[in-house]
Amino acid sequence: MDLTDRVAEHTRTKGADLVGIASADFFKNKTEEHQRPSYFVPDAKSVVSIALKINDAILDFGLSSSGDLYSPRHEVYTQTLEGYLKHYIYDQLDYLAIETSRYLENLGYKSFPIQARVTDWVEVRGVFSHKAAAVAAGLGTLGKCGLVITPKYGPRIRLVSVITEAQLRPSGPTQSSTEEICGECSKCIEVCPINALSYSKDTGTTIVDKMRCWKLTLPGRCGLCMAVCPYGRQEPLQGHLWI
Repeated sequence: MDLTDRVAEHTRTKGADLVGIASADFFKNKTEEHQRPSYFVPDAKSVVSIALKINDAILDFGLSSSGDLYSPRHEVYTQTLEGYLKHYIYDQLDYLAIETSRYLENLGYKSFPIQARVTDWVEVRGVFSHKAAAVAAGLGTLGKCGLVITPKYGPRIRLVSVITEAQLRPSGPTQSSTEEICGECSKCIEVCPINALSYSKDTGTTIVDKMRCWKLTLPGRCGLCMAVCPYGRQEPLQGHLWI
């Protein structure tokens, strides 16, 4: 195995469900609100994108209570999802990023683990875009939900990234568009209880009212846009790229 395969294998053995590699050059001309790889590692050459799958039973349980946000059933769902993300998924993602960076640094490559959690609660964003890294690494495509939709798990994932000096072999970027992936499906937009999602066909982009979404999820988590996506539920949809 070459270095790229060894890094990916190491990360998977530590518990990652998906691992991809993006070239740091992908971010050079980006004018987004997030920092570029060189901000963290001046001689950055690659970004390792890592994903963990979210528990299906929890998300499916949430769908069954989506009609009433104040029902006892929905409260059980949000509290369970909040605890699951807070005490397992994000901690495990941070662990995977640290283990991957340690592996690379032991081989002589400076590597920076970017934590999985939101760090800027004013703008509701992280210092680095894990979603952009996942698309650049070929893990999936941005859907109408504003999340990365993967062929295997749909949007039912959370992400973390490692920026490294190592010259690794890119596995992306993803070539498919939102229109190709989602087609006419708008289930995520329709299920949102506070209308925080909108999609422009003209630009092919999703607009997420992050502050509105954040205020709803303060006491817990919502995640209904993740839960309802046919890709995550493995529902057959004619004309969709991966199903």
